[in-house]
Amino acid sequence: MKDRHRIASWVVSVLAFATCPTNQTSAETLQVGELAPLLNLEGLLQAPAGSSADWGSLRGKVVILEFWATWCGPCLLDIPFLNDFEDSFVGKPVQFISITDESEGVIKRFLGNTQMKGWVGIDTDRSAFKAFRVKGRPTTVVIDTNGRIVGWTDLRSLIEDPGIIDDLIDGKERRLSSGTGMPTPLDRYMANLFGDSRNQPLCLISIGRTKNKARSPFGATSRRYVSNGITLLSAIENAFSIPRSQIIIETPLPEGQKFDIIFSWPTGDLRRGELLLQSAIESTFGLTIQRKERLMDVYVLTIPAGTVPSLKPAMSGANYDKETGLVATSKEVLARMKKGEQFFDAIGHMNVLADGLSHYLEIPVIDETVDDGYYAYSFPFNVNKPDKELLIKTVKEKLGLELTRAKRNVEALIVKTALKESADVGEPKASN
Repeated sequence: MKDRHRIASWVVSVLAFATCPTNQTSAETLQVGELAPLLNLEGLLQAPAGSSADWGSLRGKVVILEFWATWCGPCLLDIPFLNDFEDSFVGKPVQFISITDESEGVIKRFLGNTQMKGWVGIDTDRSAFKAFRVKGRPTTVVIDTNGRIVGWTDLRSLIEDPGIIDDLIDGKERRLSSGTGMPTPLDRYMANLFGDSRNQPLCLISIGRTKNKARSPFGATSRRYVSNGITLLSAIENAFSIPRSQIIIETPLPEGQKFDIIFSWPTGDLRRGELLLQSAIESTFGLTIQRKERLMDVYVLTIPAGTVPSLKPAMSGANYDKETGLVATSKEVLARMKKGEQFFDAIGHMNVLADGLSHYLEIPVIDETVDDGYYAYSFPFNVNKPDKELLIKTVKEKLGLELTRAKRNVEALIVKTALKESADVGEPKASN
């Protein structure tokens, strides 16, 4: 799901855009009960000397992986709960590993000011994020004592039912709770429809036309997705977790129509939930949606020959304001945002910058800088009325990077009509 979870990497202005047998499970088919993929972490902080985050060394322990980042506001709010939860298992075979894709330097500086009691894994190439299909954070993945995936959840769900971990220690099979530990707008929305969690359906798929202008909260977890007043294109973008610039529409979509989507499923198996939602959208609107490599118009992001870019290394994590929910790369930018100024503001590797630029340029941006540094990118920019030419000019003037039009083979999502006799959802036929 999306950012929901394109939070995974970037923040722009006021928007905040997770020896055993060989655990080489395919990320595309990763499911509950399968062996966990290899943890190829570049670094491991706060672990005893000689420790290793491989499943051979961790065998016999329940492992709780917490995918997070210093710029992620909800992640920061969860840290005190994570510390307390870990304290409750002292002396038991439970290992907590918080995994981030930020640089070791950034994390060391962060840990100098903020206490985190467990191990901290450095995953700058995002191999662990990809292997465990983490598309948003915070995301919690639980692994049993035999190295098998118990499921995807959120930290507060585990805190609500700590008996799950004790049962796993004893070798019992457990499913992760379908509730969330703290009520969110998404939980309240579902509760208003069906009452408390005991009365809510185990599996629910509802796609209908929006009947009122009041927007319900958009939200998603590893088991729920709710959105009100969303276009079909946005629904496809969210369900298939792909930037809009990489969606190729080869059939007319309903014009002027918005839809309410409610989807809930009982398992923490993210992949199965995604497939159900994707299938529901295809069936409802009579579409066939496939991933294919296509030669597309793109912008290529490069460092001009003979020049040195004006890039600012990220010296700390992002700054989060609890009152407004704003996230920024510096306290100065955060203060200006709180006064109403708008910024292109992101932190991460070059691919993070490319993702952010792609969002506003509306075509894919391919990173060909061959620069693996970890930077903060920040400059004033009107995100409500983005000026593409100004953005390209600003990237060159402020960052010393060049955006050049080109063609590249890119993974695209192809949207076609499935069956001619499928009803046009956007324009229902009149009944006799």
